[in-house]
Amino acid sequence: MGKAFWGSVRTFDVDIDIGTKVIDINRSIDVGEQVTKILSFLLSVNTGREVCYNDLGCFTSSFPWSGLPESPEEINTRFLVFTKDTMENYKVISARNLSSITASSFRPHKVTRFIIQGYINDEYRNWIRDMCLKLFTIEDVNCIAVTWSKGSEDFHPTKQGSINIRVVSAEVALVIQTLTDRFNCSRSNIHLIGHGLGAHAAGQTGRRIPGLGRITVIPVTTVLL
Repeated sequence: MGKAFWGSVRTFDVDIDIGTKVIDINRSIDVGEQVTKILSFLLSVNTGREVCYNDLGCFTSSFPWSGLPESPEEINTRFLVFTKDTMENYKVISARNLSSITASSFRPHKVTRFIIQGYINDEYRNWIRDMCLKLFTIEDVNCIAVTWSKGSEDFHPTKQGSINIRVVSAEVALVIQTLTDRFNCSRSNIHLIGHGLGAHAAGQTGRRIPGLGRITVIPVTTVLL
C-alpha cells in the first residue's frame, strides 16, 4: 500500500462502509480529491430525509440511520395476547381499538411480558407461543407476542429490517402508553423481551417509555446496527 500524500497519486486498497454505501478505493487516485468526496458523502448522509406516521411520530434517515422505515401498514406489527386462562387461544389487540383489549383476557393488575420477534421469526414458527406457554407453567402473567414479519423480511441485503425497528418500537410504546393511561397498568410491571432485531426494538421502546420494569435481550444482534 502506498504512502498517502495530499495531492499525490498512489494505489490504495481500502473499503469504507458508511450507511448503505461502500466506497471502494482500490485504484490510483488523487488523495485530496478522494478526501473531499468522502467528506461530502458524510455530510449528505447526516442531512437525511424525514417521514411521519400519525400517532407514531416522525423518523429521519440521518446518521446513524441509513434510510427511512417503511409504513406501519407495510411492517404490520401485531400484538397477540396469551394468558393462562386462554393458553393457545390468543387475541389480537390494538392501541387504536380499545375494545380489542377489553375483549381479550388481558388483566391490567398482572405482570405483562412483551416478547418481540427478531429477523423473520414470525408467529407461525411458534417459538413465541411456546415461550408464553412455558411462562405459564411458573407464573400467571399477561404474555404479549409482538410480531412484525412483513417488516423484517428484507433484513438482508437491503438492511430495511434494521431500519424498521424504529416503527416497531413506536408501536410497542403506543400499546404500553395505552395500557398504562387507559387500563391503569403499572410501568414497573412491564417486561420487554427482545430477540435479535427485536432486542433493538425493545431498547428503542425503553427510550420512549422510561420507568419500565425490565428489558431482556436473547440475544441481541449487532449485524447492520
